[in-house]
Amino acid sequence: MARVYTDEELLKLASEVEGFRGYPSEYWIIGVRGAEDKFNQFDDKFYIFKGTEFVKMLTGTTNCGDRGLLGFFKYGAKGAATLKSDYWHHKMWKHGLHRGKMEALRQVRPTAMYRDNNLDEETDEIGTATNELVGINFHTTSITRLHRAINKFINGHSLGCQVANNPYEYYKVIGLFKPQRSVTYCLLKEK
Repeated sequence: MARVYTDEELLKLASEVEGFRGYPSEYWIIGVRGAEDKFNQFDDKFYIFKGTEFVKMLTGTTNCGDRGLLGFFKYGAKGAATLKSDYWHHKMWKHGLHRGKMEALRQVRPTAMYRDNNLDEETDEIGTATNELVGINFHTTSITRLHRAINKFINGHSLGCQVANNPYEYYKVIGLFKPQRSVTYCLLKEK
């Protein structure tokens, strides 16, 4: 599991990566991709901020699960989508529905990503990053708001999406983003 950072550590790290333009004044998210990168397991963290004020931490994944990495879902020669880390994905999302059912943040503009097509058990950021709009959403693992089970395995929950694995905690905060025109995301690698 990715380590827990203090608010100050996160804000400092975020200010040092590509694309920093100052902290958003509205709600925004910092994702931390764990260094261990356990195959098909939820081992990352999401930190929700409003401006520079910490709001909540959620556990989840910033990586594809086995269905994407091993090619069970076909992406053609391109491969599974992997968001570029140590990078600011500005105004990437807007509040909406994931697959028409689940309250989520939906990708509304192209952003930097890699295509992992070597069909192994590791999330890779190799080759040239491209800017694409492919449905990299921020969502959870259940449409049931009171679902209290915390998923351990990613499986098909992420084919590039950023996914919180505790639906009960996720639904406590996802509505905060609803009034915003867009949501910015900063994805960091664990240091």
